[in-house]
Amino acid sequence: MSKIKVVIGEKNLNIGGTQRLAIDQLTLLDKSIFDVYLITLSHVSFQGDFYDLVPPGVAVHRLDFKNWHDISEWSKLIALFRRIRPDIVKSSGFFGNAIFRTLQPFFGFRAIAAEYGTVPKRSVLHRLINKILDRVTYTTIGDSKKVVAALADSAGYSPEKLTVIYNGVDLAAIEKSQCVYGPERESIRREFGIGTSDVVFLCIARFIYQKNHSLMIDAFAEAARSRADFRLVLVGDGALREPTLRHAEELSVQNRVIMVGERKDLHRFYSMSDFFLMTSRYEGFSIVSMEGMAFGLPLLSTRVAGICEYLADGNNGFFLEPEPHDIAEKMLKIAALSKEELYSMKERAKRTADGFSLERYANACNQLFIKAAQHTS
Repeated sequence: MSKIKVVIGEKNLNIGGTQRLAIDQLTLLDKSIFDVYLITLSHVSFQGDFYDLVPPGVAVHRLDFKNWHDISEWSKLIALFRRIRPDIVKSSGFFGNAIFRTLQPFFGFRAIAAEYGTVPKRSVLHRLINKILDRVTYTTIGDSKKVVAALADSAGYSPEKLTVIYNGVDLAAIEKSQCVYGPERESIRREFGIGTSDVVFLCIARFIYQKNHSLMIDAFAEAARSRADFRLVLVGDGALREPTLRHAEELSVQNRVIMVGERKDLHRFYSMSDFFLMTSRYEGFSIVSMEGMAFGLPLLSTRVAGICEYLADGNNGFFLEPEPHDIAEKMLKIAALSKEELYSMKERAKRTADGFSLERYANACNQLFIKAAQHTS
């Protein structure tokens, strides 16, 4: 029996959460059932990417769309589809979903879209495009119940065509990294000028409006006035990195805020940290938050979408109100826990992550794709 041809379509494969999910899908789809292809629509040359993580046997096709009206790239994409003749095309994000679903009426594949977060105040045009293209979509994946509810409420998607698939984290790889990096915790800290007894709050996020680093710096500066041993480690890059650094300088905490840039060796940073901190304005499931929990880092986060479904206030972390004083208080509160209380909270964080394994995610994706391929209109 011939295999099911699946195209994973992404706007780009630059370092980011959505792109990591694409790598997971490329890796975890059952190759005895599926022939898998990757098509990326663009590339940001000054950012790192995940192309080196694409598994062997996956055909990679890189396009360079400048905008929606790029006729040359449309021609290349259409030629690719004529050659591949995919049975299923799974895409993500507004641009990717729009481009790939536009081709569905011409090639007859099962279109699976994905949205990995809640974006407030979507434009009328975006909602209209989603509503039109929803007619040719088999289903749209949301990475939490709250994301799916938001898509139905304000993004133009039909509720009956929405599917919840929670993202997963690689628990086996994390366990291995803990064995490798655990003994190196102090040396990793020294590499970044962090002391053995310092209290490290970690955030892994792009420097963009959504992640609200300015609020994080405000809160950290307030908390740091009471605790000289507090350190904030920021992993990531983006347009707001320099403004964030200047903000830290204005509040005189630049020497205690460590910006390490864009990194792939994230497990080293989880291993050297004490807590994971998120101050996002809006969010989806947040894989990095769940990975932090898997490493035993209690989570401090604003009340955003998917995180609300696994963060239990006072149990495996704390919810934060989006204002500096509350965040500072929670940072001080969690750092003041006794060794016994902190150990218990770390263990509860790990148990939370146990329910979101990569195997669980892989099974859900494989089953959805098989069901989509068997579906007849």
